[in-house]
Amino acid sequence: MDNIEINATIIGGGIIGLLTAYELKKKFPAWEIALIEAAPFLGDHSTGRNSGVLHAGLYYPTNSHKHLLCIEGLHLWKHKLSQELGIDLKECGKVVFAKNANEESGLEDIWIKANQNGVEGLSRLSEKKLQEINAFVEAKAAFFSPHTGIIDVTGALKKITNAFENLGGMIAKNCQVNHIEKNDKFKLKTSHYNITSDFVINAAGFFGTSIREHLGLSGIANSLVKGNYISTSQKLEHPHLFYPVPPKDLKGLGVHSTLDMDGKIKFGPNTEDVSAVDYSDTQSALKLMAPEITNIFKGIDASKLYWDYAGIRSKIINTENGKLETDFWIKSPIPGYIECLGIESPGLTSAPAIVKKILNDFIP
Repeated sequence: MDNIEINATIIGGGIIGLLTAYELKKKFPAWEIALIEAAPFLGDHSTGRNSGVLHAGLYYPTNSHKHLLCIEGLHLWKHKLSQELGIDLKECGKVVFAKNANEESGLEDIWIKANQNGVEGLSRLSEKKLQEINAFVEAKAAFFSPHTGIIDVTGALKKITNAFENLGGMIAKNCQVNHIEKNDKFKLKTSHYNITSDFVINAAGFFGTSIREHLGLSGIANSLVKGNYISTSQKLEHPHLFYPVPPKDLKGLGVHSTLDMDGKIKFGPNTEDVSAVDYSDTQSALKLMAPEITNIFKGIDASKLYWDYAGIRSKIINTENGKLETDFWIKSPIPGYIECLGIESPGLTSAPAIVKKILNDFIP
């Protein structure tokens, strides 16, 4: 087994890990930097199994990481990374709507929060605009977020990977971390290499809780929530994303419609508490979700709906008080070791800003 000495090791090949590796190599071009991923493919967990939406920052507690990093991350995707790396984005906008009078107070709460968060360009839909969107959904009231968009996630992963490797970065896939300890430097034993590293960045998603345990860190456990996505073989011409007011007790934003870069429409995700990572259709999601989809969205032929894929949100629980950590966990509990945990939605949108925070706050 090879022994290597490097400046920084990033654990996890999702969007946070890849962008950290890329930005770190740009900042310190002489550094030896390695990204290690346990799976055979990069971005095959949370990064590649979500809605692919670039959020505008409507929903999140004001001044939280989710709020501030979402807004900054959206700006960085649009005005920096898309131009720097040629990543495809589309600003399709999002309609947030109340299906009936009972949901109007919830819609108003989202409107107030979005304005408190400084989300730009919001507008309430006029009666004429409401009539137009009622071709797609039954909406009693609605507002429009014009800067919400979508991103080609697969393309982004490829372009960031290529850019990092072209700078001289190293990527090892199918590489399992078996042990980490800290003396004067970090010593990592993996299935491929024995690594000595000045810095370790834990961007391993829901596997990150077990990574930190190698360093004697405790107090955090996973709370896994699975979300299924349903697609249709129908050709639907939805001009925007459509998001109903989410139920108050839901662990997400509810079943909504999203678009991919080719205009294909999918619906989801639902929420399902799970104890292990399993992306198969374990609960016959189509049967469960089809009635909700056909109730919310007009003109849907239920016979043409099909289960597409599932993802798992990497929520975390503070085991000392048993409470869910509702914000991103971006901390450095040991000098030289940085961890990003609980990076659920809007993690994809926030990723460039999360990486900027890592580099500015923890790596001199």
